Parts: sequence; structure tokens; C-alpha cells
Amino acid sequence: MKKVLIVSISLDEQKSLEEAAQIFRNSEYSISTTSSFGQEQAWWETAGPDALILSLPPDEEMQTYYLAKMQEDVPRNLPIILLSQNISSSLMGLSQLFESLRMVKLPAAGIAIFKMIVELTTDYGPNRRQNHPRYLTDQEILVSDEFRGLSFQATMKNLSVSGVYFEASSDEKSLKQEDVIKLNVQIGSPAKDYSFDGKVVWTKPLSNGRSGYGVAFIDKNEVYNNLLKGF
Repeated sequence: MKKVLIVSISLDEQKSLEEAAQIFRNSEYSISTTSSFGQEQAWWETAGPDALILSLPPDEEMQTYYLAKMQEDVPRNLPIILLSQNISSSLMGLSQLFESLRMVKLPAAGIAIFKMIVELTTDYGPNRRQNHPRYLTDQEILVSDEFRGLSFQATMKNLSVSGVYFEASSDEKSLKQEDVIKLNVQIGSPAKDYSFDGKVVWTKPLSNGRSGYGVAFIDKNEVYNNLLKGF
């Protein structure tokens, strides 16, 4: 049985994950909660969990302590899900340190978090597991296809070093695989405009009347680094 450890001052996350496990009829995971994040490096390496869910406190000083503790003691290959009310540039910088990291802006549904746990702890075989750290969001963006004279609003649902996933109304003209598009996003306070190019690699219809699009950055390292500066 795989162990999932939640570091939180509340049992709410554990309850929602256990409910999600029942919905999926998945008994593969043992889920526990602790309010302490003072475990030494040796504990993480010998007796630690198979996945860590870290609910970050809103207090900046405590959050700084948590992030320093992660960098000092937590193994780089441990699958981690960070829960936070705000995603800062310091959090985004962790994506370069850990192999399997997901950042979730609260509030978030237990079912969505449970799916992430399964994804992060399942061996899908070579070239199938998504190891790129991702930031989950509901950021509004503008999508345009200059060749077709197409422009529409969409919602970016997650961002990684390799690309983005966004959703848009199916009433819009459909994008197709291999379409080269431009995405514009406003990030930061005060807001700054960022524009980057991408290529549509897959599309899917959604049950809510919208469509989902997976987009790969054309120059992924430069794009990701520029976006990090805005958070």
C-alpha cells in the first residue's frame, strides 16, 4: 500500500481524499495527516511517504520556513502536491528542483487532487509519465491564430515547462492539431502582458459544451522563464 502524507493543520484534505478514493473504489493508498513539518532528512529517505501533500500556511514567515525545509530535507524524487491560496514566484521556482511537483491554488476539489496522486505515483512505463512540474490555475488568456484571423478568450487550466492546457467555448472556431497559435496572458500586480507562441498537439470535447486544448511551447524554456518572472 502506498503512503500519502498530508502536512496540514486541518483534517479536511484527508477527508476529501478518502471520499475521492471511495468514489474511485481505490484502496491502494494509506492517507494520513500531521501538523508537523519538522522531520529530518534521514526520515524522509528511510521511512517517508510515497507522496507528500503540503498545505502551505498563508503566513509569509511560516511559508518561508516550509519552502526552506523542502529544499533542505525532502528528497528531490518524492512526488509532491503543494496547496496554496496564492502561487508566488518562490513557489514556481521549486519546479526546477523537484522531479514530480504539482502546485494547486486553493480551493481545490478532493477528486482532482486524488487524480494527481494516482498520476504521480503510478509507473506508466517509459515516455508516458508526465514529470514536468505543473501549475494549476484558472487564468484568463487570449488565444489567436493570425493565419486564420481567429481570436477568442479562453481559460488556462495548467501551465508547465513544456506547454499549457486551456479550455474554451466550443462555439469558437475549432483549432486543430498542428495549428500554430499565439497566447496572451496578464500576470502579476500590476499586471504585465506576456505573449508566446505554441503549437496545438491535441484537442478534446468536454461535457460542459467547451473544448480542451493541449499546446506545446515552440521555445519552451524561454517562454516558461518569462512567465515565471511575472508570478
